[in-house]
Amino acid sequence: MTLLLTGGKGKLGTELQKLGKYFAPPHQVFDILNPASAPDVDMVVHCAAYTKVEEAEVNRDKCFDVNV
Repeated sequence: MTLLLTGGKGKLGTELQKLGKYFAPPHQVFDILNPASAPDVDMVVHCAAYTKVEEAEVNRDKCFDVNV
């Protein structure tokens, strides 16, 4: 089974990679805002998050798209 991990460089993603085998491509390879760039996988573990609070207040739609 191939598991795609989003946010693999973040705090949660880094810890999850210590526990199991995940495919965690960098943002340049898989942009979560562009589903067409998604690789063929069996399951997605979504750990990516928009964490810049001040920017999130201004870019609410992008924040929602990334986090949800």
